[in-house]
Amino acid sequence: MIMIVLGRVERAWVWAGGEPDGTLLPRQKNGIDPTQDMPVIGFPKLASRLCFTMTLATLFSGGISPLASQEAGGFWIRSQSDLEELSEPNGFGGYASVPLAEWLQLRASYDRVSQDSKEEGEVCFHYAPNWGCGTELVGTSTSLGSLRLSLLPTFRLGELLRMEAGGGISFSQISATSMGESGRKANLESPKGGQLGYVALVSMGLTPIRRLPLTLVGTASSHWVGFEHCVSYEEVYDPFCGTTNFSEISVGLALNF
Repeated sequence: MIMIVLGRVERAWVWAGGEPDGTLLPRQKNGIDPTQDMPVIGFPKLASRLCFTMTLATLFSGGISPLASQEAGGFWIRSQSDLEELSEPNGFGGYASVPLAEWLQLRASYDRVSQDSKEEGEVCFHYAPNWGCGTELVGTSTSLGSLRLSLLPTFRLGELLRMEAGGGISFSQISATSMGESGRKANLESPKGGQLGYVALVSMGLTPIRRLPLTLVGTASSHWVGFEHCVSYEEVYDPFCGTTNFSEISVGLALNF
């Protein structure tokens, strides 16, 4: 039965426009290949296949049992991305979830990750055009806060263990400051408003003591943030331009009530 479901998942993924290696490509429209004008955003193999497979397996499985209660908890999160300013940030967050059906829950969460770094950089009296520039040690502090809303089908693996797999949307805001030793600001540009994105996740919950309403929760997720701040002049450093993927792992403790 499991092999049949996995086979159906693989065929459904390819039919939806995905490649067997886990990449989702945009479809052509009016004979135009959209990948010629924009970068292809690929789903990482682990997050995409596992989330998609477990979601369908949960829906098709006959072993689903009702959710017992609402839940609220906190967690520690560590992330990785290709952004130099947020290459390995970590932080904390919290969430609350409510059951919408016997097999489905709605989760709202907020997390904030940050990273500090120091390196040699160029600092100027004026930017665009640049003049009065010099090289000195530059300290950069960057943080990313994200509000997320997700739908999570739930599959119970006995009375004490459960699994969720699903996804949703996010609203994120980034804050970045870069200052040289002289007290002058470096030429780092960052978005001033919010950034939309989406998230896919797989979560495991373990209730070690049946009589206590506490659950240990571990989550692996992929978070795509679409940064819309792209400057048109080369004199300014603008790393927050385009879609960036954050691979995340979090562990936490939740209260059932």
